[in-house]
Amino acid sequence: MHPDVSWPFRPVLAHLAAEGSPTSFSLKSTRHDLLAEAHYAPRPDASERQTPFDVPSRTEIGEEFLPGGAVARMYETYERRPEQVAMATQVRDAISTSTYRAIEAGTGVGKSIAYLLPEVLFAKRNNITVGVATKTNALTDQLVSHELPALAAALPDGLTFYSLKGYDHYPCLHRLDRAVLDELPLGAVSSDGRSGSAVSADMLTAIAVTYAFACQSPDGDLDALGIRWRYVPRQMLTTTPGECLRSACPYFPNECLLHGARRRAASADVVVTNHSLLLRDVMAEGRILPPVEALGHRRGPRLRGRGAPPVGHRGFWRGIQDGLRDARWREDRRPAWDHGHSSSLEGSELIVRLLTKVAASVARAQVSVGDFFCVVHDLSSIAKGDTTYDNVSIWIDEGARQTPEWAAVSEAGNVCVERLEETTKLLGEAVEKLNEVAPQQGADLTESGGFLGNLLAGIRLICAGEDTSYVYSAQLSRSRRRIGQEKLCAEKIDVGADLASRWLPEMQSVVFTSATIAVGDDFSHFDHAVGLDLLPSGEHADIRLDSSFDFDASMSVIVARDLPSPYAGGYAQALEDLLFDVHVAMGGSVLTLFTNRRDMECAYEGLGPRLGEVGLEVVCQERGSSARRIRERFMAEKSLSLLALKSFWEGFDATGDTLRCVVIPKLPFASPNNPLVRERDLREERAWWRYSLPDAVIEVKQAAGRLIRTASDTGVLVLADPRLVQKGYGKAFIKSLPSHTCATLDAKNVGRYNRDVARFTQRVGRSPCLAEKPLT
Repeated sequence: MHPDVSWPFRPVLAHLAAEGSPTSFSLKSTRHDLLAEAHYAPRPDASERQTPFDVPSRTEIGEEFLPGGAVARMYETYERRPEQVAMATQVRDAISTSTYRAIEAGTGVGKSIAYLLPEVLFAKRNNITVGVATKTNALTDQLVSHELPALAAALPDGLTFYSLKGYDHYPCLHRLDRAVLDELPLGAVSSDGRSGSAVSADMLTAIAVTYAFACQSPDGDLDALGIRWRYVPRQMLTTTPGECLRSACPYFPNECLLHGARRRAASADVVVTNHSLLLRDVMAEGRILPPVEALGHRRGPRLRGRGAPPVGHRGFWRGIQDGLRDARWREDRRPAWDHGHSSSLEGSELIVRLLTKVAASVARAQVSVGDFFCVVHDLSSIAKGDTTYDNVSIWIDEGARQTPEWAAVSEAGNVCVERLEETTKLLGEAVEKLNEVAPQQGADLTESGGFLGNLLAGIRLICAGEDTSYVYSAQLSRSRRRIGQEKLCAEKIDVGADLASRWLPEMQSVVFTSATIAVGDDFSHFDHAVGLDLLPSGEHADIRLDSSFDFDASMSVIVARDLPSPYAGGYAQALEDLLFDVHVAMGGSVLTLFTNRRDMECAYEGLGPRLGEVGLEVVCQERGSSARRIRERFMAEKSLSLLALKSFWEGFDATGDTLRCVVIPKLPFASPNNPLVRERDLREERAWWRYSLPDAVIEVKQAAGRLIRTASDTGVLVLADPRLVQKGYGKAFIKSLPSHTCATLDAKNVGRYNRDVARFTQRVGRSPCLAEKPLT
């Protein structure tokens, strides 16, 4: 492959090719043979079932948690937890009555097995498929790699399960074949000073590894292959929902890794997916995931509009550029395959004329789209304080639409829409003619231009702004040199309403669960976010189960009461001094969670050298750094401390002495200039109390949950925002924390308190309660 590139693996593959069979290699045939041995029988759709379901009784569920039961057989040492049994019983009741549950179960309950066991028994007895949707792919992998295999081994008849992820997690075999023939897309990645040959070698290695993977594995995740994505554009090996050829693809459906996985998942007891794919399936009216009749949601609170990109339309300039580059159209050039194929086709002169028109139209559309986003960038001039450290966020409300700047955007958008309409029309004509004489070339052209329809729909929607179920915004880079990062967004304001009308009624039962759902004992915020409050009375229940851990004994909470306001002068220096005292008192192993990069980098600039002088090291989650590598280093170095952003507020598990203290400098309220916040404020009088406050309370609960991950963990939570004692809403945060061991101190005493807590903990193996507080 590509003999002009110096690729170290070429001699090996060339030798193997020379020694191999003289017949040509066919990935389709290889995949067909690989999958021929397995037989997958799709489960029947339970919605068509005429007889009642066979649901395990409460007694049967309870027996599986007794000594000798399935759960006990999963572990070498097992201790029955009443909260886990209670949760499993609630899941069973939801399935039995075709109702819904929101269950907040604290850390240590064992939520995964509590919802998996009743769902699995229900699936196996009725020969149907049940599902689990998680917030992150990491949690999906945890279920598929640990809990489900252990449960399968413990059940007499085992169980079958599959995980399903988004399009960008599976190799597109059609694009893989094209990648071998096309020029390598060197312009789609940053070389970072490396030679073109070195980057090309990385791309060729990725192609070879993906071929080997596709020949040996029936299914699997592309991320498991160790590809260096920094130098390999993902779109070279994957496709998108809008670009997928489906029935026009030679690998569809059986040999395709993505669609084949969906078909195989339809035969399983359990399908595990993520919230993003689930929401996309809801919007696609169930055409993505196989039918599931009972669903457990892990980390349910994140199923909200702000975290649901598939619900909205987005136009990305960089994505447009990548799409056009992938199509390989230019003003002076027809598609790359045209010269090699069209002259030998029947009606080739007509095809050439059509392709010439398509190429010219695409070139005009490319210019129009480029002009459009340049004008979009000029919207930054109407921003009124809507800035973060990196970007400008513009709320496109009626006021913004009356400005001359938006008039220019609207005018450019109209031109863009006309050009895209022309292009899609000509593209359709060319594809229709090609499909008559050369279906494969027609499929290639369809794939290359597949993104244009979504782009057209998105620009129409946002420029018109007539659909009031969305909030419209522009996210702009502050620097004109980074103009490629502009994006326009249309985001659903009320995801729960769509879920309540389009999805929940179609399910036999749905259970939402997390350690952080309620604000205190109030579930109303979450119930509204997922549509439970719109269901008929009696169809859902909210359940709160305490943690199996003794948080009062293992976690101390400190509120620094006399720091300046986070927005007042002197706060940065006061915070730095507090952090220094805390780090020294704890001897490191501190995680400080910031809400924005500017504050984090300011603190790190002064704190790092000061800690270095006393022999302690702190690292910062720098721009472009790998969160996974930072996590691994933090776990490996016992006394290392970390300043981090939102990616560490949840889903980060550090047990034992690796993490002994969590500091939250500022309460994580959404910016008042956030477009969604401003739209809600416009529509509702008490929107801040209904949305922003509960969101912030839940995020603080999630951050506090990083501290105690096992029954033997101990630690200190330091809250450095004085609004907790100065504002009435501060009580909502304190009451929602899992520990009631809370002390309110002056900042100068926090370090001393932490030092005494650390010594007390080392001596007796737990944190002191208020009555035993070492600080008098």
